[in-house]
Amino acid sequence: MNKWLGLGGALVAVLITAWFVWPVEVEKTGDAARIRQADCNPVGHPCQVRLGDVILTLTLPAKVRAMQAFDMELRVQGVDPVEHAVIEMNMAEMDMGRNRFVLKPTPGQGKTWRGTAMLPACMSGRSDWLAEVTVVSGKRQYQARFSFALEP
Repeated sequence: MNKWLGLGGALVAVLITAWFVWPVEVEKTGDAARIRQADCNPVGHPCQVRLGDVILTLTLPAKVRAMQAFDMELRVQGVDPVEHAVIEMNMAEMDMGRNRFVLKPTPGQGKTWRGTAMLPACMSGRSDWLAEVTVVSGKRQYQARFSFALEP
């Protein structure tokens, strides 16, 4: 019995460590050390952020609603290879839980990554969200933040 308790405790420790370390620990240098804020809205049309020679373009559907799944598309230009891409969605100064979505590369479409997301409804009625995009290539990390609002 004690053997199983020890193994269970070790498993919990490994899972907690993986939660905080995942996806990878990367060296933040140059452009990667700053998160750039987009000056456009990705809902319904492409929205670009330039990070030096790297361009991240996020597109969300024309209607994004709470509690309904929606597709996301990210185009990455100027960096190769891209190992993974993740979008973390939050509200400013409001804890909405963990809303982290891993994107998958689209076969035959070059540097296009896609994924599906679903966001919770805010009990206070707020609809303003921030999508923080992270792209990792080797030891470099590129990040951009996009602001958008949900449909009522």
